[in-house]
Amino acid sequence: MIQRSLRDHVNGVPEDTFLMFLEHTPVYTAGRHSRETDLLSSSIKIYSVERGGSYTYHGPGQLVVYFILNLNYLHITIKDLLKVVEDSEVKVLSSYGIQAESRTGKDAGVWLGPRKISSTGLSVKEFATMHGIALNINTDLDRFNAINPCGFPGSIMTSMSEVLGKEVDVREVRNRLFSSLLRVLGQRRIRLFYNLNSLAREYGISEQLSETVP
Repeated sequence: MIQRSLRDHVNGVPEDTFLMFLEHTPVYTAGRHSRETDLLSSSIKIYSVERGGSYTYHGPGQLVVYFILNLNYLHITIKDLLKVVEDSEVKVLSSYGIQAESRTGKDAGVWLGPRKISSTGLSVKEFATMHGIALNINTDLDRFNAINPCGFPGSIMTSMSEVLGKEVDVREVRNRLFSSLLRVLGQRRIRLFYNLNSLAREYGISEQLSETVP
């Protein structure tokens, strides 16, 4: 797995930080706390992953951001990183007139009252992190009805386009979020990738992730 290879790299070269901004083709992922009862039905691929949480959906119109960084080098804890990431999402959503909140320490993710607009799930090995967030922008919310995302009913999920009543430019959201994260992380050696396949080629990682799209 590309993320694992980069996590090992960051444990050896702690000054490097990788941020990957992606959209996936439709896929469900199952975190470490997944329960069989949370998978109601599925006609698309399911992948077991190392992050926390249970099932979630990734697909077009959803901005997925993976964080591969060394917590020890940045002098932060995983809780610090969660707060930084979710606060950045809240600021970006606010710039679109969407008043959201982070519930760090309670229910992971970013929320609009009883509705969830972004999911959060990270993992740590030694000092390096992987996995990240999934912000629903123009996401097909019906896909969540096949699962109980992180133990909640699928109907709890919402998106920027549902709230605003119109399609939202994913690249614009991506650029705003990256700018916010860059300011708070303060890292000079941040590498930004929009496609895992190009990253794999650059770092000589043989495995390709054909389920990702640019």
